[in-house]
Amino acid sequence: MKKFIAMMLCIIMILSLVACGKDEAEPTETTTEPTTETTEAPTTEEPTTEAPTEETTEEFVEEIPEFEVYDFKFVERDADYNEIEIKPTELMLLLQSLYDDFPADQRPTPLHIRVLSADEYEMNYLPTDIEGMEVIAAEPLMSAVPHFTSIITAPEGTDPKVITDYIDNNIDPELRSKWCSAAAETYAHVISGNNILFVMGTNDFVAHAVDAFTAKTAQ
Repeated sequence: MKKFIAMMLCIIMILSLVACGKDEAEPTETTTEPTTETTEAPTTEEPTTEAPTEETTEEFVEEIPEFEVYDFKFVERDADYNEIEIKPTELMLLLQSLYDDFPADQRPTPLHIRVLSADEYEMNYLPTDIEGMEVIAAEPLMSAVPHFTSIITAPEGTDPKVITDYIDNNIDPELRSKWCSAAAETYAHVISGNNILFVMGTNDFVAHAVDAFTAKTAQ
């Protein structure tokens, strides 16, 4: 009888252990499901990170042509050195025309064509002691190579060669003093009547400006 009772107890213990094992196995299946969902969730949002990059690239490409706009502005400066737009004179329009037919991608841009004041003569290698001398000049606001184009009008009774000789004797041999570290490639001057073309910049533009000025003033 005792053996029978002992066997029954053993059977009951075995059945209870099996039942407990099943209860513990069931939760492991449910916990694996949410883990797979959480790992896959971020992958669905990855394409959204690429969208802003494409938009900003397109906007930048659209803005590039704005830097290629070739614009002239005719100005003079008041006593406070503020620029005031003015109606262009014939010499200003002549100076502007020197840029015609020159490759647009090589032009310094934008350009201000303005009347130089007497206190700017020395820094542009021009004499400061000739009364009545007038100078108009074109300078870019930004340029890879320093650039300066001017038409100088000598007053009546003054030999224009006095002015060109002064330029040759006082210009910086390395063409650097005006722009500090940057240097123009070359310079040239041409006399036509009492007007003088004085230009500094790239070799190609200086040659183009000299030819254009000579042709236009000979007409």
